[in-house]
Amino acid sequence: MTELIEKVKKTMAQHRMCEAGERIAVGVSGGADSVALLDILWHLAKEEGFFLTAVHVEHGLRGEESKQDRRFTEDFCQKRGIDCRVYAYDVKQEAAKMGIGLEEAGRKLRYAALRKEAAGGKIAVAHHSMDQAETVLMHLLRGAGTEGLCGMAYRNEDVIRPLLDCTKEEILEYCKENGISWRQDASNFETDYTRNKIRLQVFPLLEEIYPKATEHIVQAAEILRQEHEMLNDMAKEAAEEIISHQQNDILLHREKLLRLKQPLRRRVLSLAYLAATGSKTDLSRRHLLDMEQMLSKEAGKQLDLPGQMVLTTEYDKLRLQKRRKTDAFCYELPLDASVWVAELEVWITVSSFCQKREKNSCRAVFDYDRIGKNPLICRSRKAGDRIQLPFGTKKLKDYWIDEKIPRAKRERTPLIFCGEELLWIAGRRASSAFLADEKTKHFVTIEIQEERKT
Repeated sequence: MTELIEKVKKTMAQHRMCEAGERIAVGVSGGADSVALLDILWHLAKEEGFFLTAVHVEHGLRGEESKQDRRFTEDFCQKRGIDCRVYAYDVKQEAAKMGIGLEEAGRKLRYAALRKEAAGGKIAVAHHSMDQAETVLMHLLRGAGTEGLCGMAYRNEDVIRPLLDCTKEEILEYCKENGISWRQDASNFETDYTRNKIRLQVFPLLEEIYPKATEHIVQAAEILRQEHEMLNDMAKEAAEEIISHQQNDILLHREKLLRLKQPLRRRVLSLAYLAATGSKTDLSRRHLLDMEQMLSKEAGKQLDLPGQMVLTTEYDKLRLQKRRKTDAFCYELPLDASVWVAELEVWITVSSFCQKREKNSCRAVFDYDRIGKNPLICRSRKAGDRIQLPFGTKKLKDYWIDEKIPRAKRERTPLIFCGEELLWIAGRRASSAFLADEKTKHFVTIEIQEERKT
């Protein structure tokens, strides 16, 4: 077994890249890096007990040259008995459909094909140490934080990078020693793309000034990765005291967040967004800065975030939730019947008799004769809505503010009206004009239940 195979074996073991019995889908373009990776994994597969599938994606951008890459990859796999799957796309057309650039569209299509063939296993890509150095430098020039300056991970969920400890020179030497040919993509030598320009123009100059520049950048990225993981662990520990859940919403304790140092505070905000959406892909540094600034704002302010999320300031908390539709609604509530109010996700039952209170419900009792023939309805609030209190009427808006009711709770609180008069702010305040008292002869019970009745 050659020295490079041993090196890759050690990297895979150190970072626990796969287990015996797993399938690895290997991205193979036909270039030196990917064919070397496939050949190395082919040698290790039997010993380590994993299964290989080679995946080649033809992008339809380079005409006959692209077709030759495909034939080369199929022949390379056939000689070694490796299962090879080929996907052909018109990337220009697909990019137009997705509304993104060619490079990004190609990447999305490649990973979709790889995930399909991995079938729950791992995806192996051929990034090496030079790719890592380029990535770190590009992120630095774009103003990335520590996460970006860590570069590419050895293992990121289902994606593994077995060659990340290998240099380009080692890979080329491996191919030459083992008589492995490869395809050359002419576009790799064009300086139209930023990465190519950095590889072909910037790094040669850096290596001329500092002969070990590439190696040192990779080393720095590894140091930053270790420190980034430590800070993330600290943030997760802090988040346990700061983040809580209320139904589908994420709540963050303002005061506790403000006590944290800024690096930890931003990580906790990032963890909250991840908990709410399942991904941080669309969350930028600018978004985190905006979220942090919300800590100093008064209650009721809102910040729109990617993924249809909204961050709302409350009196002692921040609330992160999915933006809800604000369309007006109105439901009539007939006597002795239950109505499902979809916008609030509650059942409302109006009864002409007092009944046993249901679990997870709130209830109020009113004077039937005072309600008279006026229809009972549940509707969304309108400007100017008022409620009758013992000392006079009060605007609903003022009631919310005086009682310090967060915006999110206001939107979820059922409002019951008798005609145009506000009868009940469910679970909070009932109109004194309709409440049952010792003189009441006929009763009406209104009950709100969160769980759907069966």
